[in-house]
Amino acid sequence: MILPFSTHFKDGSKTNFIKKIWAGLIKIDDTDEILESINLRLAYIRESEGADHPVRRFLPVSEFGLRGIRPKLHSMREDKKDRWHAGSKIHMVVFNRTKNQFRFAPVIDCISTQAVEIINRENYSFVSVDHRCLFEQDTRTVYFTPEFFDLIKNDGFEDADQFFDWFKRDFKGKIIHWTDLKY
Repeated sequence: MILPFSTHFKDGSKTNFIKKIWAGLIKIDDTDEILESINLRLAYIRESEGADHPVRRFLPVSEFGLRGIRPKLHSMREDKKDRWHAGSKIHMVVFNRTKNQFRFAPVIDCISTQAVEIINRENYSFVSVDHRCLFEQDTRTVYFTPEFFDLIKNDGFEDADQFFDWFKRDFKGKIIHWTDLKY
């Protein structure tokens, strides 16, 4: 199934989701197949950036530009039709439903899913995974678990402000995992 990713946040800054996902894929499985697939996609990106005579060259992992990048290990999506489940094939793309749609990673399996709920209102915020509260804040108190900050980072966000800016409205869906990670 197609899993589209944004290239920019709502404020216009880059998400770097492609590199964050690559960083996670390389860490979980550095097989030749993964590396070759990423290399081919890098070559394609370089070709499409406008060189008159593009040259495909394969890069060593050290040149992928991933040093210091925290991996994106999952993605949160609405799933009203309950289509995402363990074993689903994940086709990660950018520019979905355009002539520039591009699959930037090899097809991989969904390892598992978890229910996620986010409530983000003016005076109240709440985040739960599998019906277990990871974060709750009202005008008087704040409760959080260390897993809340792991959830934010592993989904590709820099901090809680960026996370809640992305999820400005109430959200119910699934965390789509392509690693063994669970909360």
